[in-house]
Amino acid sequence: MMCSFAILDDKALDVVKGVENETGRTILAYDCFEAEAIDEEEVRKITEAEKKLCRTLVAVKTGH
Repeated sequence: MMCSFAILDDKALDVVKGVENETGRTILAYDCFEAEAIDEEEVRKITEAEKKLCRTLVAVKTGH
């Protein structure tokens, strides 16, 4: 499983800000994803993109 910062709409962001105001703490929101098996062609495309970006990329199955 992998997690990354969540993209929040205004309503969700207001909820997080409310908790921050109530607690005095910084709150981080994450979305988590399951790793997913991919075929050789997808691996090739991802590997090419990694080389261009100098970044590690991971294919995941989204649950949203």
